[in-house]
Amino acid sequence: MHAAHTTNTLSTDLAMIPPGRDFLVSTAARLHFGLLDTAAPFGGVGMMLSGPKTEVMFQKSRRFEVACPANDEQCKERVRAIANRLQHVLGLSELPQYKVTILQRPEPHTGLGTGTQLAMATAEGLALSVGAGVEMEVLASQIAGRGLRSAVGIHGYYCGGFIYEASLHGQASLNPVVTRIAVPSEWKIVIWRPRQLSAIVAGTEEVAKFAELPRPTAQERASLRAILLDQVIPSLQQNNFIAWATSITEYNRCSGMFFAAAQGGPYNGESTDRFVRHLQTHGVVGAGQSSWGPSVFALFDSDTAARGTLDLANDEWEPMAIYSPSNTGRLIKLLD
Repeated sequence: MHAAHTTNTLSTDLAMIPPGRDFLVSTAARLHFGLLDTAAPFGGVGMMLSGPKTEVMFQKSRRFEVACPANDEQCKERVRAIANRLQHVLGLSELPQYKVTILQRPEPHTGLGTGTQLAMATAEGLALSVGAGVEMEVLASQIAGRGLRSAVGIHGYYCGGFIYEASLHGQASLNPVVTRIAVPSEWKIVIWRPRQLSAIVAGTEEVAKFAELPRPTAQERASLRAILLDQVIPSLQQNNFIAWATSITEYNRCSGMFFAAAQGGPYNGESTDRFVRHLQTHGVVGAGQSSWGPSVFALFDSDTAARGTLDLANDEWEPMAIYSPSNTGRLIKLLD
């Protein structure tokens, strides 16, 4: 049985974060199996992984401060921008008197939604630091500045699991969850990365690429939705790994073809296409590209099966890590 699941407000009990206390927000990463359209409101499907993790620490301070790994100025600017938006939205007289330290931040622009997880953890943590309960839609769109196309990573931040977000016209600024399903914990995901990174698709370039994409036909959109509703979701509800992994591969490839004009095919570049076919040739039934890439995912029904494919690395691709599904949302804990 599947469950429709969404969160309308910050689900954190504000009483758990007494004023002036230090705390930590830890969140996971997300796979994106593909959008349902190339135009708003898009809609899409993905799931949360146990890693790579993002961890943000909030410590009471005399003034607002930011600390990022390797003194990353771009990271600092992103955190400060979120703090400024929070001050504006909440009408605060000053920025929160907290030091925000990014303890752990995965490599950005890898197709694993790490930018959204960092933005959400920062936005929610700052809201909690000033004792403010903020609606999820406001927190995500107006403060974190996320959810322009897909809200999978935003909903996943709160609840984890496999998420199908709506593509309904006339909705508010954040697509709602249609279906949320817990993924069996014994299933595993190997994330592969290219040994040499190609050009990154993000920011203004990503916006420009979307603007140039042709709209899929009504029949193409209906066909993709049919794969999702008739194959992907039922097989996951039944814990049928082979059927689910097979249908995810088909969904991912068909969704990718919507972006062929920008990518050159269903995946972002010939190297990715070759490697996905390489995995499939060696018996991997669930494989594809997450978002714009470059990360490639491979799905398995056990840790043993996942580990048995790590030697499929070649001159172009290497395994990044083996992850588990994450069926819970972010963790917020007080620090001693």
